[in-house]
Amino acid sequence: MRGFLLFVVLTFFTALYTFAQTPTVHSSSISFSKVYCHAMDLTWTKGDGAQRVVLAKEGSAVSSTPSDNRFYSASDTLGLGDEIGTGNYVVYNGSGSSFTFSGLKKNTTYHFAIYEFNGSGINFSYLTSGSVAKASKSTENITASFSIDDTYQCLSGNSLNFTNSSTQSASGGITYDWEFGDNNTSSLTDPNHVYAVAGIFKVKLTASSYGCQDVVINKDTIVVPYITDFGLESIAGNDSIQCLEGNRFQFSNLSEVPLKPIYGTYDAANYLWLTSDGQSGNLYEENFRFSKPGLVKIKLITRRKVARHGDFCADSIEKTFVVLPPPLNPSLVDFSDTALCLNDNQFIFSHTAPNIASATWNFGDGQASSDSPAIHVYKSPGKKLVTLDVVDVSGCVGSFVDSVELFEEPDNFFSGLDTAYCLNDPIAVMKPNLSGGQFEGGNVSSVDSSFNPSAVGSYSVRYIYSQGNCKDTFTINTKVLDVPVFNLGKDTFVCPGASILIDPKISGFQFQWSDGSRGTTKSIGNEGNYWLKATDGNCSFADTVYVKQIQPPSFDLGLDTTLCGGQSIELSFGAEDATYLWSDGYSSMSGTRVIDESGFYELTVSNACGTQTDQVNINILPFACEIFVPNIFSPNRDLLNDVFKPLGFFEFTDMTIFNEYGEILFFTDQTGIGWDGTYDGDLVQSGTYYFLIRYQLPENGSMSKKHIKGSVVVLY
Repeated sequence: MRGFLLFVVLTFFTALYTFAQTPTVHSSSISFSKVYCHAMDLTWTKGDGAQRVVLAKEGSAVSSTPSDNRFYSASDTLGLGDEIGTGNYVVYNGSGSSFTFSGLKKNTTYHFAIYEFNGSGINFSYLTSGSVAKASKSTENITASFSIDDTYQCLSGNSLNFTNSSTQSASGGITYDWEFGDNNTSSLTDPNHVYAVAGIFKVKLTASSYGCQDVVINKDTIVVPYITDFGLESIAGNDSIQCLEGNRFQFSNLSEVPLKPIYGTYDAANYLWLTSDGQSGNLYEENFRFSKPGLVKIKLITRRKVARHGDFCADSIEKTFVVLPPPLNPSLVDFSDTALCLNDNQFIFSHTAPNIASATWNFGDGQASSDSPAIHVYKSPGKKLVTLDVVDVSGCVGSFVDSVELFEEPDNFFSGLDTAYCLNDPIAVMKPNLSGGQFEGGNVSSVDSSFNPSAVGSYSVRYIYSQGNCKDTFTINTKVLDVPVFNLGKDTFVCPGASILIDPKISGFQFQWSDGSRGTTKSIGNEGNYWLKATDGNCSFADTVYVKQIQPPSFDLGLDTTLCGGQSIELSFGAEDATYLWSDGYSSMSGTRVIDESGFYELTVSNACGTQTDQVNINILPFACEIFVPNIFSPNRDLLNDVFKPLGFFEFTDMTIFNEYGEILFFTDQTGIGWDGTYDGDLVQSGTYYFLIRYQLPENGSMSKKHIKGSVVVLY
């Protein structure tokens, strides 16, 4: 019996302390499927261990390994299994090759490591060296989001549109669950909701897809406005119809606070009063006065807001009141005059205003009347204040004030106007004794107080001085006499030995010429200024004419002329008041002409006293006039350069040849004859000899004498 017990104990001890064999092949090929926001499936290829543990860590790689001879409890929900190190949780322990991992966060990366092991009891051996199977995977993401088109609305007519902007990273549809905060829900993507009660509501949207879900909450507000009303205060005269004079409408605020909504409280309100004529106020109760009659509208706007919310919800009411017009329109009051002379004055005052219960005129001189029209005569000069006071059938009062004035007779006259003028005499400027009046009458300018004697006739010139309707007129009569106007004509001329007749072509006046003669016409044969004066009573007229004596044309174009090439000639001619006609069509108003082309020129000059014609031939050579003298010649009888003579275009006069001692060796005055190099029949010796050549060139239509001195070399 003792031996059996020992055997059992030894057997148990041997089994307890038998070491497990460490696996040699790691798991491999980790893959993922059915990846959602909160779960995913892991699959791998097993190694040669009997079992394996899977470690998972959120956000970073697995950082710890399992220890031998320790058994680890696992949970497929992250955080519930054993933790190795920090954040490394055992999520699987078994002999399989897959499992479902749950309890995850959306849009989060998880890292995994698989360790093969063998053993049981308390003896476990983990393969931690070599290429441990590792992998990572991120969960899908879903975000619930929405907006509200108007988060603050009044209860009346409220309608809120919700726009869904939820997103997810996985494919597939999203389902929506709306909770509007008033026990109403919706599953539409973009719902619309109308609230039946007022308050501040939390709107919750739950967005879900397979394995994913997200929730978002926003607020909206529905407001109940005041029940708005107002009325007139109960005080004397504060009626809905008032006279314009002294009107004042005083209002009581009758607005009521509505019942509080289910959610939230109201904590603020303001008031705005508006009138149809542009007045406004923001007190709880207001009063207004109006400056114009007619229908006036009063509007009260009440605005409330929910606590901690910046917008207001408004309600309004408008009522109409009446402002009566003044009983007396000034356009309906009439004065017959506003200013009269004191003598024989009479004023008529009247009005046509309707619905007048009583009216009283006060004339400003202590007198009054209730008549309409009222007739009144003033007894003293000066300004009088006239007042009309009325009361209409509605009890509205009104008044009208104006003035009239009475004047003494003014001392009115003017000076500066003669009783007679000649036609077109200088303008007369008149000066009144009293300023502020006005001149009237023919040919009178009231602007500058002038009279213009510009037309024959009789005139009555008046100066009217007014004080209101009190007018006084001072008159002077004048006349404008005719003037014997005539015209002696334009300045003229007379030819020698002739005369012209000056005729003014008028008669019936007294005449006097500048030489004292008295005839109507005058014959003039000499040059001079002549005037004629015609007189008719007080008015006279004179005119002047100048008579000039001119000569018939007389000129000479000169002799026919030859000019060197490039030269021109100026011809001078002329006559008084003449015209010039050239045979080549040339036109000129002056007495000169420059000619630079060859030709036959004929000029005809004409004026009122005669005509003359002259001609001239102008020959302009096609080349310039010049002289050329050789500086060497050889009189050796070889017929080459044997004779010394000048060449060119000129008129030869004579030529003299000298030796070095001044002796004359040769002289000729015949054109074309040159020096043959001999003296007394013998050839001179080689050397230098001197010459004097005299000649003429045409210049400006005449011949100009010229000469040239120099030397020539005789060379054999």
